[in-house]
Amino acid sequence: MRKPQQQEALFQTDGGEALRADVARVLKEILERRTQRDGADWTEETLFADTGLDSFDAIECVFELEEHYKVEIDFNANDPASKVQRVGDFVDMATRSIIAKSET
Repeated sequence: MRKPQQQEALFQTDGGEALRADVARVLKEILERRTQRDGADWTEETLFADTGLDSFDAIECVFELEEHYKVEIDFNANDPASKVQRVGDFVDMATRSIIAKSET
């Protein structure tokens, strides 16, 4: 697990791209562990449902990201306005939360 100062360094140097890449890596590890599948062919365009997980699993993935990065992620699986359908949507959501926390 990264320390908060390491997280800050991830996005201060390149506008958040390193942080976003780190979040994508961590999320992929979570998805692979939860599905017990190799996600080598998953991209940020992959629909979350295509990973084999459902909306309950999505909530569990959010919880794991929150714990890993020590942030709260505003996510409601029952709210169609959340528009979290692709793997990349989860990456965006988590990255925004981490950056917002660092700015407070």
